[in-house]
Amino acid sequence: MLGSFTKRITCVVASFGLALVGIVAGCGTIGPPVPPEDIGIAAAVLKQQEREAKGKELQEKAVKEAQEKALQEQAGEAGAAERKAQEGAADEDDVILKDLRPIGTR
Repeated sequence: MLGSFTKRITCVVASFGLALVGIVAGCGTIGPPVPPEDIGIAAAVLKQQEREAKGKELQEKAVKEAQEKALQEQAGEAGAAERKAQEGAADEDDVILKDLRPIGTR
């Protein structure tokens, strides 16, 4: 009777140990292994350089757009000034003056 009890205990302990080993082994990362090119300092440096390059491209594009917009505004202002000058010249020709009469005689 004592022998069967120790066999049961041994079986339970062995099962528990096997289950524990299975759980610990299964606690790793799920999925395929990560290639070494995607981890480490070199990969981080490359990603940072790519981000900086994209940022520079976006900044240069924004500067070009701002310059083009400023040039268009200056051209519009110059055109408006020319139109005002032409309108002003036309208004000066249309000014009606009073007749010149002597105010008093001497």
